[in-house]
Amino acid sequence: MIFAARQLQEKCQEQHCDLYVTFIDLTKAFDTVSRDGLWKIIEKRLQAVTKVKETIVRDLLFADDCALNASSEQEMQHEVNCFSSACDNFGLTISTKKTEVMHQPAPGKPYQEPHVTVKGQNLKAVDNFTYLGSTLSRGASDDNEVGNRIAKASVAFGRLRQNRVWERRGLSMST
Repeated sequence: MIFAARQLQEKCQEQHCDLYVTFIDLTKAFDTVSRDGLWKIIEKRLQAVTKVKETIVRDLLFADDCALNASSEQEMQHEVNCFSSACDNFGLTISTKKTEVMHQPAPGKPYQEPHVTVKGQNLKAVDNFTYLGSTLSRGASDDNEVGNRIAKASVAFGRLRQNRVWERRGLSMST
């Protein structure tokens, strides 16, 4: 998923396209899902012959994490409205406090803060978002991600040093 999200950011920059991403947080997704509705969808999908119909990546889904993608603010609002309607049909609730939207303008284009709403409530516009443990930034830069990973590695090595793991004689170096 992270690879797909980064590729989407990169390709939008290469093709001079705007990218709007809404990171949706569902409230208690696993506790509130309609099991009957889910089974109906699974039964229907298992009978269908599936194939890729289009090359547009509209959403990235993983467990209860969702990122909707669009090339314009209007298209993003439409996607969010459709997603919200589908959530209502299945008894799911979008947490508007935790749902955020990011706009990556095409190269050379000025940044405009996106205005996307869920049921009349404005979503927070962000420059960076941690999606599935990885930081995605508005500028499609990996600098924040590299910094975060270095910091996490430093903490891990600090704990190993604190516990004197490197001084243990019985520690096997083979894997």
